[in-house]
Amino acid sequence: MSQRYRDEVEAACALARTSEPALDSLVAARGGNLSLHRRLAVGRREGRLLRFTQRDREIVRRDLERAGIDPACGLPESATSRTALAAHQRSEKRGARGIAADRALLALAPLPGSPPQIGGKTLCLPPGSHLVASAGTLSIDALDWLLTVENYETFLDFASTAPGGEMPPGQGVLVLRGSPAFPGGWRYARHLAESRGVAHWHAPDADPAGLLTAAQAGIAGVLLPAVDALATHPLTSPALFHDQAREFGALINRRDTFPGLAPWIDWMAAAEAAVTQESARAAALPLVWQGLG
Repeated sequence: MSQRYRDEVEAACALARTSEPALDSLVAARGGNLSLHRRLAVGRREGRLLRFTQRDREIVRRDLERAGIDPACGLPESATSRTALAAHQRSEKRGARGIAADRALLALAPLPGSPPQIGGKTLCLPPGSHLVASAGTLSIDALDWLLTVENYETFLDFASTAPGGEMPPGQGVLVLRGSPAFPGGWRYARHLAESRGVAHWHAPDADPAGLLTAAQAGIAGVLLPAVDALATHPLTSPALFHDQAREFGALINRRDTFPGLAPWIDWMAAAEAAVTQESARAAALPLVWQGLG
């Protein structure tokens, strides 16, 4: 659990325990107090101090409640696992956010026909299954590329059969991008790509948010449904497109920077619709690997 997260929780608990509700809290504008000020937009700067009103403290209390953290005890130093945390918190499952993030558990699966070497052994698993590992202890000996997958069901689907299209040469592995159970996939993929020169491909939803993530990340490329197949797909979602209007605006602004994504951006602009990975797989839409380099 990061010290920054602990500092913020400690500051929040101190504010929540204030026994004089009618009085403002004046605290130093640093550490956890400053982090709360920036993240929750609470407190007013007064030089080197922050003034938290009764309303500010109530916002902080509600934030702690959502996280399942009891202000009376905060995050004890001994709470390095959910079991240890359960001895102190009303909701250890929600309160374990920082613990889970630190452990950065990964869901990995070999791609059919191109399994990587992990810990000196070829990663061979039954179709549709995956390996759970900690990013801090995982040793990949031979890996040419990896593919982060947006959604869990599609991840398992790809683990059973090749994703489709012409896959990059060499040894590859699937990594679930992220979920409450496996939060570290994307961070792990970016670390490998940047530190060891492993090509990072991404399989997003064919929606504005998915393409914008790919455009901003500096990845090798994407795995997407073929544009001509999208044009005839009966399950496109206008609601999904309009829910992500802000992301689409940002994506349009980057269209010329990433010409590889232009066909999909143009399709979304014309159709005012988007498609989830699950919908595309259910309709057996053909997939294509599109480089962004």
